[in-house]
Amino acid sequence: MSTPKLRFKEFSREWENKKYQDVLNIKYGKDHKNLNSGDIPVYGTGGIMRHVNKYLYDGESILIGRKGTIDQPKYVNEKFWTVDTLFYSEIHIDKVFPKFLYQHALQVNWLSLNEATGVPSLNTTSINNVSLSIPTLTEQTKIATFLTAVDEKINQLSQKQELLTQYKKGMMQKLFSQQIRFKADDGSEFGAWVERTIKDIADVKGGKRLPKGYSLVAQNTGHPYITVSDMNRSYGIDHENIKYVPIEAVDAINRYTITDKDIFISVAGTLGIIGKISSEFNGANLTENADKLTNLKCNQIFLIYLLDSGYLSSLIESTATTSAQPKLALYTIQDLKILMPLLSEQTKIANFLSAIDQKIDLTTQQLEQAKQWKKGLLQHMFV
Repeated sequence: MSTPKLRFKEFSREWENKKYQDVLNIKYGKDHKNLNSGDIPVYGTGGIMRHVNKYLYDGESILIGRKGTIDQPKYVNEKFWTVDTLFYSEIHIDKVFPKFLYQHALQVNWLSLNEATGVPSLNTTSINNVSLSIPTLTEQTKIATFLTAVDEKINQLSQKQELLTQYKKGMMQKLFSQQIRFKADDGSEFGAWVERTIKDIADVKGGKRLPKGYSLVAQNTGHPYITVSDMNRSYGIDHENIKYVPIEAVDAINRYTITDKDIFISVAGTLGIIGKISSEFNGANLTENADKLTNLKCNQIFLIYLLDSGYLSSLIESTATTSAQPKLALYTIQDLKILMPLLSEQTKIANFLSAIDQKIDLTTQQLEQAKQWKKGLLQHMFV
């Protein structure tokens, strides 16, 4: 008998210790290839695979991976079919509220029950022996209802994030194809966009590797070194794992630095990551696997968005080498042709897209906070 750390105040009875085998029967999925098309979903470990005309089970069930993805249980309440790599369950609803059981399954460390050395696998014995402490059905229902509401909030934030991302993508396509044009502050039309090359509006310079015999260090020497793995797809760098140039090697590469006024582009390995560093890393050394655009004669943020709208991906597709480590030559970036509006229109476009990115960033933060909150709830609302 036991109780959780976090509990609704109207409940005080001890919880009963059970096993999964006490509250459900594990059932095997079956081959679906000979079934006709229909409206019954066929679930695999990755989600719905197709729809067929027959079902294995009708009602509430917890689906648990038998092979492959074994750590992402699913709750369903409908007619369904499961493939042979996915268990389904018949739940004893007189003993356990199905959504309570599902929430418990989410915090089980299924990977620790993996019985295979290759593709992760679970067997029925391992599932049946999972420990489960349960309160009364009334308390189970309240816990599950509360956690389901948290899940709905997480889903809403996830959908909002996806919608904002798609909206930004669509607006970038329309803005940079000039389907949509801003007007000047006085209401007049902006002039025509003009073709330029990158070397017309910026100097392109490469980074530099450490001298032979030296390695980056974790200790802050005052000389951070930006690698491609530090760069992210949000036009910035991740600060958590920044490493530093050892003092003895600083003089050898001190000319290959970057500031927050420049733009970086990864040009080896993972190609086309573009962005800028924050001011706290001004003067950081730049990896030889990236180039920088410096001495810009345009709006920095506009150029980042413009290049990320398709120019860089097209350049990579047409010119990148296909050796063991793909590379993008410096001269191909210099000679890249782009269409540029007047600076004032660049600024309006940059401000508009930056505002969308700020909303995406805020939603992403809220989503991560909600997920962490849910994780803590699962840890403290179950025994």
